Amino acid sequence: MNMIVYLVPVIAIAGMLFYTRWAQANVRKRSAAGQGPQMFHDAFADKFEVLGPDERLIGLWQGLAYISPTSGAGQVASKLAKEVALAAGGISTYTPVVYVGVTTHGRVLVAEEYTDMGKRNNFKVVCALPPGAHVVSGQAAKPDHQGSPPKNPYSMEAPLELVRLIGQDDQYLCWTNGAGMMTGAPTFVSITSVLPITPDRASSVWQRASQPAAAA
Repeated sequence: MNMIVYLVPVIAIAGMLFYTRWAQANVRKRSAAGQGPQMFHDAFADKFEVLGPDERLIGLWQGLAYISPTSGAGQVASKLAKEVALAAGGISTYTPVVYVGVTTHGRVLVAEEYTDMGKRNNFKVVCALPPGAHVVSGQAAKPDHQGSPPKNPYSMEAPLELVRLIGQDDQYLCWTNGAGMMTGAPTFVSITSVLPITPDRASSVWQRASQPAAAA
């Protein structure tokens, strides 16, 4: 009996290693078959509820919502009152996580985290910019901003970058990773090198990346 008890963690670790290697091999196999873009889309599509039936994600940047620094006694009192009310309801204050997605239609979608009954990690699209949206970064994104960027929850070394996404009728200011994931790109890419993007170019990114790898 004691021997079985000792073997349980060993078997569990072996099982985890087997599953990890199987999963990695499966990903490589599907990627070689041209399914990489679809796997990328499937991994994050649930964050963007407004995606059309034939619309796919081709790029993603993670970050945090921009919260203006408060100043003045009135603003500080209001903020404290809000925190007390949230704490009384069992909900802690936090800076919402943001996902910025670029789609095969050339749209730029911003999904922002919200709390549902005290539980985080719920997302809703709060800004949908049509094709042709562009971006400005750094101090130009908000010239009157002062202070250091918030801590990057995704990297201890890379600082977050302030960006303003600008469409024809709407815009959105947030902090994002300096580089994000792009379908078919071998390395991380800056969102400033992607936007603006046309539907034709966005669609071609998906199509090229969906081609099966040539046989050796």
